[in-house]
Amino acid sequence: MTKLRVLFIGGSGVISSACSRVAVDSGIELFVLNRGRSSVRPLPPGVNMLRGDIREPGSVRDELGDRQFDAVVDWVAFTPEHVRADIEARQVTDQALDAVMDKLAAAWPLNTVAAR
Repeated sequence: MTKLRVLFIGGSGVISSACSRVAVDSGIELFVLNRGRSSVRPLPPGVNMLRGDIREPGSVRDELGDRQFDAVVDWVAFTPEHVRADIEARQVTDQALDAVMDKLAAAWPLNTVAAR
């Protein structure tokens, strides 16, 4: 069986770091994209560290390359604009985008056609 490939954007906060440990312990192939500046809560062994600043799309595109993920969790998206920026920076693959956008559309006034 193929491992689930998951991208966490952020991943070193109190909640997200705990989720990172659970994900790795559960056998998920976890990729964490962050700036790599936090030493307070280091990422657990087994995490694929990707270094980039989500607010700088060029650094994110360069770091992600052509990687594909089954799911994306953005721990630092607090506004619709943050979600749009994620999509524009190719944070969300087409497979994950459909699931995410369906859920977000009910809560936020996003235009999913324009976001793609």
